[in-house]
Amino acid sequence: MVCDDLVADGALRLPGARINGQLSWDGATIQAAEEIGLDLRRLVAEELLLTTAKPVLGIVDLGNARVSVLRDDPMTWPADIRLDGFTYDSLAAPSKRDERDSRRERYPSDSASTSADTLPASSRLVWLSLNGVGYRPQPFEQLAAFYRRIGHDDQARKVLLVKQRRRRSTQNLGGKLWGYLLDWSVGYGYRPWLAAIWLISLIAIGSIIFTWRPPPPVDPATSPPFNSLVYTINILLPIGQFVQPNQWNPNGPERWFAYSLVGIGWILASTVIAGVTRVLNRS
Repeated sequence: MVCDDLVADGALRLPGARINGQLSWDGATIQAAEEIGLDLRRLVAEELLLTTAKPVLGIVDLGNARVSVLRDDPMTWPADIRLDGFTYDSLAAPSKRDERDSRRERYPSDSASTSADTLPASSRLVWLSLNGVGYRPQPFEQLAAFYRRIGHDDQARKVLLVKQRRRRSTQNLGGKLWGYLLDWSVGYGYRPWLAAIWLISLIAIGSIIFTWRPPPPVDPATSPPFNSLVYTINILLPIGQFVQPNQWNPNGPERWFAYSLVGIGWILASTVIAGVTRVLNRS
């Protein structure tokens, strides 16, 4: 079904359409006076070309549509596109190498340049944000699955991280606070290197403070020589014991700082476990 260069002063509705090939809106102009501009709900097609001449005026609804290939253009993305339930196998966008005559090919996705025309996650996340009804989890999962399928795990992680941040905005106060903690500490499990930065920073701060104000030993006769680095690691990490922390007795502000390190260590360990478990369960 080829609708190239079509000019429509009104809404176009094809809900539930079944097309054994390509549905093309290449170069089309659709300007609807009503809310819906292009209704493609429950569409089934091999390839969908949404490379219109300019953004569709009105909502483009792809709810529960199913296509093998979607080819669109960021320059003509509509202001409101509904993607909840929309599934696809591949995404492509025009490149600078595309010529105007190439749109006359039966399937532009068959061109040799298609594999290089995949937009990065940062661009596709803008595409997802155009959904006027707010946060929906399925479009994020679908986009992440696409990036994984083509071997871009790093792009998939970016999508899932933004998904968690968008989801956080829909939660109550407790969920938001826990979400912020997971985000800052380990990036919801998609940035585990953040935990290493926190640990290294806290160990460095603790080592400096305990070198400057070392805690007095409980029993000078039996306590080994004090090592601020080992002592800080010992109270910060809730696993293992390099030394016995009860061999020293910090006083005053140093005591509260030591207590803070113990609490932060447990919180950091909990968020790391929660974040990593989330990723492993998702995988």
